[in-house]
Amino acid sequence: MSTDLSLQRLFPLPLRESMRLEFRAEAFNIFNTPQLGQPGVTLGNASFGAIGSTSRPSRQIQLGLKLLF
Repeated sequence: MSTDLSLQRLFPLPLRESMRLEFRAEAFNIFNTPQLGQPGVTLGNASFGAIGSTSRPSRQIQLGLKLLF
């Protein structure tokens, strides 16, 4: 299970009454919980029974600004 978070805020700009600045912050897999992939299943192979990957990416954070006029 992965937990995502998103925050958004609008700031009015004093230049014009209709102008606003939007700030967004988004975080995916915020607690950075790994979800392990499948173990190796080929008997006799060096990677048999070993888990060498995750099925979801690690924590990702993105920020954005948008000017609305």
